[in-house]
Amino acid sequence: MAAVLADPEYLGYQPERDHRRVEFVRTIGSDGVLLLVAVKFLDDRREAWVCTAHPLKQRYSTRRLRAGTMRAVSRGP
Repeated sequence: MAAVLADPEYLGYQPERDHRRVEFVRTIGSDGVLLLVAVKFLDDRREAWVCTAHPLKQRYSTRRLRAGTMRAVSRGP
């Protein structure tokens, strides 16, 4: 999970579901599995919690990218 949070390939956000939740996604392992780690930011407490972490199917990530609820992280120049 730490590698995904430190250097995500994609970020997901669906404010209509929960405006406090941000999803970090990255390919991990030699088999190229996408791992989604969702973090909920609790403004009133100034805390953040990992609320879920699970493999993400490729077809679901493609659907999210097309819908605009997940975007690739830009890597500097």
